[in-house]
Amino acid sequence: MPPAKGVRIRAREQEDLPACVRTLRAVHDHDRYPMYWPDDPGNWLRPPSIIAAWVATGPSGSRADHGQQVLGHICVVSDVGADIAALTGFDGDQLAGVSRLFVAPGARGHGLGLGGRLLDRARTWAAGAGRQLVLDVVDERSPAVALYERQGWRRIGDRVASWTREQDSPVCERLYLQP
Repeated sequence: MPPAKGVRIRAREQEDLPACVRTLRAVHDHDRYPMYWPDDPGNWLRPPSIIAAWVATGPSGSRADHGQQVLGHICVVSDVGADIAALTGFDGDQLAGVSRLFVAPGARGHGLGLGGRLLDRARTWAAGAGRQLVLDVVDERSPAVALYERQGWRRIGDRVASWTREQDSPVCERLYLQP
């Protein structure tokens, strides 16, 4: 676990993607997020409608990480879907979606508040862009749900995930609007 000193939130750069993928792999192994490991995880971290992305970084002894490791990640996308827009009272172009939010397992529970800090960074961006943020979360991911609710995100509905594979049972998502 990296010390709090030197931990910062900054815009994600192209060079960060390999470290982001390594952290995502640790998250997937620990939490099963994403539920299905993507064929191309670097590309998965760059969804087609991405507007902005940030990483939380901290000191690392590894040369592969250029002295910094990715402790967390978040991005914002423009495509939130008409179903979510209808629940918010906002037009789709007034909304942006939180996506690909994760924090390394080893960086949790040490008082760094990285999940909240990443969300705050996205909210600051949204305020400057004149947008409201929405997000969806798999219903059973209680630590993520607890974070959103602790930060005041308002639950606006539920839906069955569109990405559920045919052979699997439906996956329920909770939908939230930023406070």
